[in-house]
Amino acid sequence: MNEQPAEKVVLHFSKQHLLKGYLADFNSTAPLLTVYPAGPDPAAAPVPVNVHDLKAIFYVRSFEGNPDYREETLVGGREWAALRIMKVRFRDGETLAGYVSDYDPEALGFWLSPIDPNSNNARVFVLNASVVDVWEVPHRSAVPRDKR
Repeated sequence: MNEQPAEKVVLHFSKQHLLKGYLADFNSTAPLLTVYPAGPDPAAAPVPVNVHDLKAIFYVRSFEGNPDYREETLVGGREWAALRIMKVRFRDGETLAGYVSDYDPEALGFWLSPIDPNSNNARVFVLNASVVDVWEVPHRSAVPRDKR
């Protein structure tokens, strides 16, 4: 990987596959981004990705995560009271809830920060084209969990 500072990301593609790697050049208005794949080969070639092929970009704390962890869904208790709490339903049926500062359905996407401060996701860039429904959730309420 090059010497640029990079963040751990898991790219979720619309076609339901993933790419784990490092991202240093994301610009929410650019059509392409470059990901340096995670893995045993630090000199692996960077992968160009068309942003329009993505469902979302998950900025993660670890690539492994904890599949048994159940995220907190109680809204409130954070200093983010001025932000809107939104729930998103993707075309593939997955739902995600979090704090959103500037949702615009006409933009390429929007930033969502998880409600649970212990989530493996630090933040998520959601692509509007991959979403079927977005709605606001009142503060101080529980966001229903998915039935997985």
